[in-house]
This record gives sequence, C-alpha cells and structure tokens, in this order.
Amino acid sequence: MSNLNLTLISKSEPINEILRKAEKDIENITNVKLKIEIKELSSFWIIDKICQLASEATGIEVRHIIGKSRNAEYVAVRQVVCYICYNDIGGITFKDLSLYFNNDHSTIIHSVNKVEDFLSINDDKTLNIYRRIKEQIF
Repeated sequence: MSNLNLTLISKSEPINEILRKAEKDIENITNVKLKIEIKELSSFWIIDKICQLASEATGIEVRHIIGKSRNAEYVAVRQVVCYICYNDIGGITFKDLSLYFNNDHSTIIHSVNKVEDFLSINDDKTLNIYRRIKEQIF
C-alpha cells in the first residue's frame, strides 16, 4: 500500500493556502482508497469466478459454497476453494478471502491449513474435490 502523507498547517497561513493543502490531502486520500477498492474488487472477482468453477466441478450451488452452512460437503468444497485461491492462484490474501466469505481470517487460515494437511496425507475426498476444481480452472 502506498504511503499517505497529509500536510500540516499553521494558524498563521492564509485561508487559500490551507484550502489548497486540504484539497491535495483529499486527493491523496481518494487515490489511496481507490487503489485499495480496485484491488479488493479484482480479488473478489477472482474468488467469485473460482466459486463458480467449483460449483460446476462439484455440482454444489455457489450459494452453498459461500454460505455459512456446516454441511460437511459444502465445508469441504469451501475449504478447497480457499486453498486454491490462496496457494494456486496467487495474489489472493487471507484478508481478501475473509472479506469475501464474511469469516474471520483465522477461519480462512484454518481452512487452508486443513486442506494442506489432507492433501499431504493423500486424503481421497479432498484430493478428488481439489482435482475436479483444478480441472475446471486450468
């Protein structure tokens, strides 16, 4: 993220100089905020696309993938989506995922770690979901 530098003013400055500095500060704040929003939107678009592809690959509706249900099948796909977004796609952060799924970032970290653990022991269920989604993406 870029640094935000706000200007300091003194009481003895003429009002037009204070206003000029204030306009510059507002412009700087707006530019930084816009860059953050564009990055979040592009991340959300990518995550959304991965959820759509995961839905096609698994037959589970997107609303269930992004929902709060604790149904084991939905949770497994949701966790694999998080893993793929974070590890295989690149540029997607835990914060992006937590905002998209409306979860605490620690939940997202747990999801990614859990899929990592299951993949490392060649868990059939997780491997199957992972491969089906990856085939849809790549």
